[in-house]
Amino acid sequence: MKSKSKVTEEKVFKSAETLMSRYGIKGWNMNDLAAASGITKRTLYKIITSKEQLIRDVAFNNINVIREKLFEIIRKNEGFMESLEMIIVTIPELLKNNYINNYSDILNEFPELEADLVHANEKLSNDLLFFFQRGIESGFIRNSVTPAFINQMFQGLIIHFAKYSRSETETAEKISLALRSLVFGISSRTQAD
Repeated sequence: MKSKSKVTEEKVFKSAETLMSRYGIKGWNMNDLAAASGITKRTLYKIITSKEQLIRDVAFNNINVIREKLFEIIRKNEGFMESLEMIIVTIPELLKNNYINNYSDILNEFPELEADLVHANEKLSNDLLFFFQRGIESGFIRNSVTPAFINQMFQGLIIHFAKYSRSETETAEKISLALRSLVFGISSRTQAD
């Protein structure tokens, strides 16, 4: 966003989140956004560069909220397995509460943003790499896998199900099951429940 007025900028951002939540990314236009924000379309274009950029900003803001919550879990310095369990529970819930139903639309409509989202997650990735390394050093994770590989699997699962699930509930359920399967394996002998 390019606005100098933070209050107006925040109002536009929140209005865009609301419109995206209600109508997806295609079900509204700049006239709708201007009306929802209580400003003229001309003023709106002084604030934002494009609808695509605004959608990108909303997606990145939601990722930052998720990243901060995961940082909080990792920083608590609980036991490794307790922290991992909290992450497995928290990721689907945070995604579900942060307009996950639109990630599929966003990733399909703007495929170039997928690479940007992956790149933006590199900040989170560094903390997760240290976290997974701690799991290896503690003996909870086999030392035959690297923290980078585990992290790539985490990201791959989340992006895949965010992109290809039909609803926010389905996405949250599939991500939760996928992360549990990753962490506890798929053996019926493993008691992960």
